[in-house]
Amino acid sequence: MKNLRSFTIYILIAVMIVTYFVPCASALDDPEAECKAAIITDIASGQILYSKNPYDRLYPASLTKIVTAMVVIDAINSGDVSLSDTVEFSENAFFDIGKDISTYKFQAGERVKLEDLLYCIIMTSANEPCNALAEHVSGSVEAFVRKMNDRVAGLGCNMTNYGNTHGLPSELNYTTAYDQSIIIADAMDDQLFSKIAATETYKISATAFAEERELTSSNNLIRSASSYYYEYVQGGKTGYTNAAGFCLSSIAQRGEMRLACVVLGAESVIQDSGKPLIKSFSETRRLYRWAFNNFNYRSIVSTLDLLKEIPVELGEGTGTVVLRPEKNIIALTSNDVDISQVQYNIRIYSDEGAEPLTAPVSAGDVLGEAEVTLAGVNYGKVKLVANSSVALDRNKYIGREIKNTLNNVYVKLAIFIIIAIFILYIAFIMIYNIRRKQDKEQADKLARERIEEIRAKERQLNSGKTFEEIERRHAREESAAATRKPRK
Repeated sequence: MKNLRSFTIYILIAVMIVTYFVPCASALDDPEAECKAAIITDIASGQILYSKNPYDRLYPASLTKIVTAMVVIDAINSGDVSLSDTVEFSENAFFDIGKDISTYKFQAGERVKLEDLLYCIIMTSANEPCNALAEHVSGSVEAFVRKMNDRVAGLGCNMTNYGNTHGLPSELNYTTAYDQSIIIADAMDDQLFSKIAATETYKISATAFAEERELTSSNNLIRSASSYYYEYVQGGKTGYTNAAGFCLSSIAQRGEMRLACVVLGAESVIQDSGKPLIKSFSETRRLYRWAFNNFNYRSIVSTLDLLKEIPVELGEGTGTVVLRPEKNIIALTSNDVDISQVQYNIRIYSDEGAEPLTAPVSAGDVLGEAEVTLAGVNYGKVKLVANSSVALDRNKYIGREIKNTLNNVYVKLAIFIIIAIFILYIAFIMIYNIRRKQDKEQADKLARERIEEIRAKERQLNSGKTFEEIERRHAREESAAATRKPRK
């Protein structure tokens, strides 16, 4: 027992030493694609899940034929040509294609249905049908190639250019893994292209030059009998030249996840069993498995999340409203990402305006927006809406209106004028009363002086006379006064 305990202790010490000195691996291991360039993207969002040299300029080989086919399909969709058209091979159709790489030995003068030629170039990378289709659609290979370049430019693929229709080596033919992921996603959204790209076998009708020919898809990922078969692949396009290596653009879907994968410049190696391993297939399948096993769609933003409380002028109660996202955001994230660490860069519209947010506010009103990031990935913006309604507080409203009215410059001027008039009126009344009092006092003084004069004169007249004499004088004066009164 003692020896067992000692052994256990030694094991624990060894584990601790290893844990201390060995660096921790990342939660999500890099798949390290064995090729010159590779990319795997989520088609719905355009999010890059993995990439290796995604913007390096490389030869596209027969991935060129994806765009060749799409320019023809565009002409079909616009009504310029039809699947049932008969395409005749001219002598010029073979001008840049050596006889040794003529896939199905088509000959000048041979007439083949347009639909059959589309199957030839998408399924098996036949070269000579590309020029024949170009002449049928555009009149010349040169004009058709211009349409090819215009089409990829319209997709925003600025690092892609074509100098021919088939992808055989040319300095004018170049692309990137990133551009090819956009191109294959666009092509596979077309019903006709995706149907052909998912076809394992197809028979070309007999012509005057050849018996019925059977095609087998060069994309081993969709061939159920192939050792490379991967059940989730919906279709794609292969390519190979010595200069480009083995190339493959494809689409796969498992559940809700729909991914685009591009592998450029892969090799073919001999296995211990003596069989070749074409790594454009094996690496594509490995990248898909890695992505499907390590990524899932998860809700990183919910309409139930309460993100920010902001003030509401004149609002009842607390006078605030809480903001929440207008919609959920479901994003493809790696399984090791902690979605609780989502970050919001919040922008409140009222903070940028001249006026603050004012009641009433209704639940659902858009009041701002938030930019959402998680683990360094930007998931775009979401509108922020009021989680509840905020009614107008009438008392606050009236108080504000009074305050605003009193702060109005014209109202202030009117009040000043009224006060000034009132003050002037009071001053006028005061001055009027003072003057009236002074006039009254002056009149009273004059009256008193007049009375004194009369009394003094009376005393002078009555001096030394008897009472009877005074009475007789008064009677004479009254009689004289009565005589002087005018008659009515």
